[in-house]
Amino acid sequence: GGCGAGPDNWGKVAGGGRASGGGGVGALGGCRLSVGGGTGGGAQAVAITAAFNGTLTAAPVTVRVWHAASVSVSVASGGRLQRIGGASGQSGCGVPLYQAAAVAVTATFEAPPLSQSAAVDVTCLATRLTSSNASVATLAGGLVTGLAPGTTQLCVGTSCASVTVVSSVVRPVCVSAALVHDSSVSFVPTPVPNQSLNVSGSVDVSAGYKKGLESTLSSEGAGGSVIAFATMDDGSYLELLPSMGLQVVPSAPFVGILNASTLTSSNTKYYRAFVKQNAGNAASACALEARWVDPCGGATLAVGPVGASVALPLATSVSVTVATACNSGSTCSITRPSDAATQLSRKTSAQLSVSLTFPVQGAVSFTADPRTVYTVVSGGDLVTVSAGGLVTALPAATSFGAAVINVTFPGYTRAGGLWASITIRVDTVQNLTWTASPYPVYPGSTSVTTTTLRQVHCSGLYQRATVSAIVTLSDGTTSDVSTNPFLSAASATVAAVPVPTRVGTYVLAGAAAGSSTVTFSFGTFAVASRTITVTSTSATVALLQWTTTWQSASPATFAAAAGSTQVTSVRVTFSDGTQFLEAVSGVSWIPPSYLLFASDDVDHISISSSGQARLLASSYRVPATLTVPSAPCPSSTPVSVHPQVPANLGPGVVDIHLAHPPR
Repeated sequence: GGCGAGPDNWGKVAGGGRASGGGGVGALGGCRLSVGGGTGGGAQAVAITAAFNGTLTAAPVTVRVWHAASVSVSVASGGRLQRIGGASGQSGCGVPLYQAAAVAVTATFEAPPLSQSAAVDVTCLATRLTSSNASVATLAGGLVTGLAPGTTQLCVGTSCASVTVVSSVVRPVCVSAALVHDSSVSFVPTPVPNQSLNVSGSVDVSAGYKKGLESTLSSEGAGGSVIAFATMDDGSYLELLPSMGLQVVPSAPFVGILNASTLTSSNTKYYRAFVKQNAGNAASACALEARWVDPCGGATLAVGPVGASVALPLATSVSVTVATACNSGSTCSITRPSDAATQLSRKTSAQLSVSLTFPVQGAVSFTADPRTVYTVVSGGDLVTVSAGGLVTALPAATSFGAAVINVTFPGYTRAGGLWASITIRVDTVQNLTWTASPYPVYPGSTSVTTTTLRQVHCSGLYQRATVSAIVTLSDGTTSDVSTNPFLSAASATVAAVPVPTRVGTYVLAGAAAGSSTVTFSFGTFAVASRTITVTSTSATVALLQWTTTWQSASPATFAAAAGSTQVTSVRVTFSDGTQFLEAVSGVSWIPPSYLLFASDDVDHISISSSGQARLLASSYRVPATLTVPSAPCPSSTPVSVHPQVPANLGPGVVDIHLAHPPR
């Protein structure tokens, strides 16, 4: 459209730094070299100080000192700045806008007898560049901008360039603009153009500032800043800013695709354009248009396309998974809010996670995207799914099974017809089974099924049994609920009592002779009953084993201070095979009255009817015999155990012989 490719120095601005002529010039591994300042040219002795790990050395070294021989100031367009027709100045309406031109400062260097260097661009170092008449033109950022007709001098020392601002008019022809992607900005230092300086490893004092121009936006969310220049009818250029009336709008086919209508708070110098999430599979070489509109009169001064295109590839795959943990199975399972399965940590809902994979963007979450549509294609009587992908079991459902949810993107062309499905189960508690085994437990007792509670050796008290309860769900999984507080029991002649040391565990205790139906329930949804018989027929003592370990240095010896006591330990095996591993103190509901305790040496060790031994005197050489027989009980054969226990008072007592010393 007459604009061409834009300015010759497109994308390059003054920047960078310089190598210092004094001070620290290098440091490596703790070694630092410092060069003192020098004046004048030619060969001159300059103090060189070297420090390595804090140790200083100094020596005079002859160095060649380059210095500026001449400085030149120049202004592009010959220093002639004209008024731009139809445009208002940034300072207010009615104030004309004038052209701007780049200012360049160059210098030559010499160090006789070496030849003089070629001109070197030192614009970025020209901190003393001034304008003799600030009311005519202003100087900033390497540009001189006209303010009012007149003449001013731009000088560095005695070197000057003249700038003339005139009332003649130039008019904008068109706008050239490009979209600069944020991630493509980089600083690139360039070599010194004049290698006759012979400075090894030096870099250009005006390092190039390179910005890559984004030609194609290939993912949603991609974009960056729009930089625009106006081309005048005299061939000059002017950078356009929003404050000057620059507007960036989407081209007609892309209205609503690129957002170029709002300036960000962090960067108000340039418009920023981005591909919106609903861009579909758009493709165009002219996605944006730049317009220069006078901010006062509203007249359009020039227009032009932005050098940016949009080409959004189709998604390659779709993924749908469960974002929240459901259960340990391969298929996610949830349950109704009112079902007892909630007591087994089954959730009542499951959150889905959906993503589309694109060639450039990779995996992009579409879980809560309005273009994602969730549809229950089977099992609609079991679950419902929200617009955000939350699958919830219906409270009023009366069955269980699998529900299939399809995920589609009907209004999103970039999805390319992709879809996916996922199966979510709704499971409920189906049944409860329970068994009873001897209590207290002993090795092998859990494999014994108890259906009868007998009298314990004519004591008038009955055996007990511990309960193991298993719940089965509709997906076939099982769960032990023996200690679950949701488990409850009901019975008449058999009492279900909790175990004091095992919270939530039930034991069955006979209350009276007879048969009783014992019913366990898991909530109100699973019920199981068994018949338990309580009989007066005794399980008699068949075997006694002495298992006492004395609390002393020698476990087989009762060694303690006089009057010390200790409860003894006896293992009882009954005629029905059940056992009390700790008959004296381990069976709280049956006192050991069915055992008879005796000592044949009550002067040294006595033992009570409850099995408590007391140490009275030492009898280490002649152990006391403790007898533990079973009490008489019809149809039983008496059994007993006769442990021999040495008694030894502590601290130990020894014989001492007192005698006169020999004469």
